Amino acid sequence: MGLAIARCLGADRQLYLADFSTEILSAARETLTKDGYMIETMQLDVADYESVRRFAHAAASHGPIEAIIHTAGLSPSAGSAQRILELNVLGTSNALDAFVEVA
Repeated sequence: MGLAIARCLGADRQLYLADFSTEILSAARETLTKDGYMIETMQLDVADYESVRRFAHAAASHGPIEAIIHTAGLSPSAGSAQRILELNVLGTSNALDAFVEVA
């Protein structure tokens, strides 16, 4: 979903994409760069506030942030209840808190 949103909203903008998976990030970077998008990537875990904070500060160091699209999450069959709460609830809170710091 994140890659599709990046394609729709990313034309003529600097994009900063993050994912837990370095393989997914590498593939996204290769695809979007080949298609002419300006992209930077960073591996992170949305359940780890400092990881999200580093990403927010790195993105903000290049200028004002116009939008944040947060698509990380797990469905009930994709993980334990603890991990689902970490990603779906804590991850969203971490993203909001980290980007408020740089707004």
